[in-house]
Amino acid sequence: MSGDNVIPLFGGPAIVGDGHVVDPDGVLEAFKGNNRQVVVVSMTPDGELRIGSSHGTPDAHFLLGKAMQWLVTRAAHEREIT
Repeated sequence: MSGDNVIPLFGGPAIVGDGHVVDPDGVLEAFKGNNRQVVVVSMTPDGELRIGSSHGTPDAHFLLGKAMQWLVTRAAHEREIT
């Protein structure tokens, strides 16, 4: 992921649960504009899970799988270099 309009997922510490937080609305705003397909996963202040997709369930599943693969690979790499 690169580009001036993208907030990097790992703009700070990369390990989940490390306390690094950015404004959720800023993340959503940063991704507006140049997308072919999106899946949004969010949690409301009340703890409700919300999922939205621009495409159907099979495409959303594929995109989420690719994202999980990237997250696991990136987290493993971050552990190796720290």
